[in-house]
Amino acid sequence: MPQGFQVTGRVEPETHRIVFSIRGQIDSRVLIDRFIEIYNGVDAPWTYDRVFDYRRSDGLVEHADVGRIAAWWAGHIPDDAPHTKVAVIVNNPLDLVRARSVGDQFPKDDRQTFLSLDDALSWLDET
Repeated sequence: MPQGFQVTGRVEPETHRIVFSIRGQIDSRVLIDRFIEIYNGVDAPWTYDRVFDYRRSDGLVEHADVGRIAAWWAGHIPDDAPHTKVAVIVNNPLDLVRARSVGDQFPKDDRQTFLSLDDALSWLDET
């Protein structure tokens, strides 16, 4: 993992969310490996809403790595899995557009992209 790059995942049972925090210069391969590692530690991760907080990171997730996590996710969720909410929080308008471009690869996600944590949490709290 590049120096200063950190990926943490926190399971919040009370809100039924998995919150990922990504910090530093993104190493795309390592990022996706870490997401998979965290998901493997959660029983039925497809039932959780998810938050991906990229506000303290720089760089891009490579298209091939997005495809890798999409394929892994599709191979692990049951056909009757519920739709869940996914909030992606970024730190600039360009990343806002980029983050929206991957939604089609995750058809069971109700995915929204935000520039603030407060807006993301408000959306997640809506029924």
